[in-house]
Amino acid sequence: MSKFFTTQITTPQGLVFDSNSCHLVTVPGADGDIGIMAHHQSIVTNLRKGQIKIFNENNSEIKTFNLNSSGFAEMIQNKLIIIADKVS
Repeated sequence: MSKFFTTQITTPQGLVFDSNSCHLVTVPGADGDIGIMAHHQSIVTNLRKGQIKIFNENNSEIKTFNLNSSGFAEMIQNKLIIIADKVS
């Protein structure tokens, strides 16, 4: 089983991030931060303002996005899709 999964971040302006080699992604869930790894149980959650952090297999942070508005995240079939109004 692969220890990687696909992550996409989309805004109204288009696709901001797309990678199929993510090991861990943390998102600012409505009730607290959520860590997502490969083969995570399917989930849909509201997101609050905060940071989205993407890590490689060595747990080194490879990318950080500031979520400047609310949004949604869905993890299904080893693919994390984040939809937000604005990220920087």
